[in-house]
Amino acid sequence: MKKLIVLVGMQGAGKTTVLNGFRGGKVLKPSTMRAQRDPAEDEYYFETAWNVDDFAWTIQRNQINYGMRWSEIRSFDNVGITVFDPAALGVLKASTANSEFEIVTVGLDTIASVADQHIRVVNAASRMIQTLDFDAQRDMVTRCDIVLSGDENRILAAVEAVALLLGGRGGVLSSETMKPLILAGALLGDADVLNLEPASYDLRIADTYWCQGKYHTLTKDNPVLTIPPYSFALVQAREQARLPRFIVAMFDIRVSLFFSGVVLSNGPQVDPGYSGDLFCMLHNASGSDVGINRDAHFASIQFQTLATNSAAGYNAQYQNKKGFKHFLAGSDSRKPGGQILERVNAIEKKFGSFKTNVIGTNLAIMAIMASICIWFADKAINSAAEKATASMESVSNTAAERLTATQKQIDEALAKLKQGRPK
Repeated sequence: MKKLIVLVGMQGAGKTTVLNGFRGGKVLKPSTMRAQRDPAEDEYYFETAWNVDDFAWTIQRNQINYGMRWSEIRSFDNVGITVFDPAALGVLKASTANSEFEIVTVGLDTIASVADQHIRVVNAASRMIQTLDFDAQRDMVTRCDIVLSGDENRILAAVEAVALLLGGRGGVLSSETMKPLILAGALLGDADVLNLEPASYDLRIADTYWCQGKYHTLTKDNPVLTIPPYSFALVQAREQARLPRFIVAMFDIRVSLFFSGVVLSNGPQVDPGYSGDLFCMLHNASGSDVGINRDAHFASIQFQTLATNSAAGYNAQYQNKKGFKHFLAGSDSRKPGGQILERVNAIEKKFGSFKTNVIGTNLAIMAIMASICIWFADKAINSAAEKATASMESVSNTAAERLTATQKQIDEALAKLKQGRPK
């Protein structure tokens, strides 16, 4: 299916600048019924008549028709790009073009305030937006499949990366694709492109973590996160996810921590469209403390394109949530989870006296058994003497064999007592 990239931004957001520099596909030219401002203007097809059946969509602005001809939208081979007014996005979603093309909306969140928008359009009365309209349009921009911010160079580089991903063979994102998207505010927030690897990004440990019923904070004076033996810690990454609706992510433990006995446990994936913090459990399966330095790389995250764009993306309870308070319930945060070794030590201490009594009892039993063995030997000898009329040689041999066996049992019992391993 052909991919149609739609730049969504209010007037002055930089849509035309991106179109002028775009090289990743065909730039589609919309149509309008308004008059040409000057002979050199080439942004639109200037129509003299308007038959709605000839257009994939039609919108009105200031009672003037704007739209895209079917002939134009069907003219590209793989990736096409056009622009759209955020106030009219409902028209795009209702268009039958959605059945012919995979439409991906790219929100240009480049204008911070109404005053900024007025400056961008040079205070032209016909293009200035009022406060209520500005808030509504910016809300629509931030709901797009992917949202970009930054200067015109960063925006253009990121849009080119989107075109490459959508029009390519798919798969895991490389650093060459991740970098422009991260710089434009997508994929990850609070990220440092120096942490990019050829096909992943190195996540850093955040300062706040939970372990054994308490929250802990890493500082300059307390710079090491410590996980006790056979225990676990709930941690978060310093970076936040900002996934487009056509990208899914997964992250796992760094190799050096794996060889230290640390196992990372988290969900199967970070859903497309998710925006918020990244949490996981780090379990120390070794018998000694494991430490992680403040701000250190603890896991690697990998991004992959979906076969098709997710229509809705993630929109559940954790969307746009940050901090432990939104993920870990107050009652759960007070549970002493992971105190396995501590509980074992407490049990040993509690039942230490019982263990001593059991050992003493076993020693007494061994002594009784030895006495019984000697009694049986003595009884055998007496019985042999009473039968003196029988062969004295046979009697002597039998008594000697029994004495030898008995002595052997006694020797074994005494050896076990000396070793302190009674049974």
